[in-house]
Amino acid sequence: MLRENFDTVTDDGWTTSGLNVQFKQIGDTLLVQCTCGFSDWMFNLFAAKVEYDEHGTKVKAHAGFAAMWLSIRADIEKLTFTKLILYSEGSAIGTAIHFNYKKRFGIEPDSNAFGTPRYFAKSSEEEVKDCFTKFKRFKNRWDVVTHTPFESMGFIHVGEEIILPAVKFSERPKGIRGFIEWVVGHSQKIYRIATAKYDEKWK
Repeated sequence: MLRENFDTVTDDGWTTSGLNVQFKQIGDTLLVQCTCGFSDWMFNLFAAKVEYDEHGTKVKAHAGFAAMWLSIRADIEKLTFTKLILYSEGSAIGTAIHFNYKKRFGIEPDSNAFGTPRYFAKSSEEEVKDCFTKFKRFKNRWDVVTHTPFESMGFIHVGEEIILPAVKFSERPKGIRGFIEWVVGHSQKIYRIATAKYDEKWK
């Protein structure tokens, strides 16, 4: 169930490696966590483009997210998994993990990503477009983070976009820190309600 997936990627038990990236493995599933501190924000906001090699393919991507990915690549490549569950910053890094998996094995992992920022530069669209048929991006309708970094800056989304059922203002969860957190639409609390509504719709 989608709500259970989201709960798993927002609970505890993380390993921290590289440039303060949090990930963990549960069975055959690799999970990558959201932004967790000041250093994460510094990389999130570093929206220049950088080119790097991914197993014989040159790609351009968001410099901050790519730096975080490359700092854990050796650790991730030691793991055996077939699925990814990702959230926020973890979805951006997970985009790179998904691509790395496809380049190494010739097949894709099954990936569920929540609140995903753009990772690849538009100039790499041809290199990556056929590598994300099993990458599902679940988003709240008004989640601001999913619009960053901006398309006008030359970044693209990959995979299939799935818009979660709307959460009405009257349904807002307790603990939302004022109107701003509600408007941004990226809160874990809002995603928990939206994913539960998705499960109810498709059960």
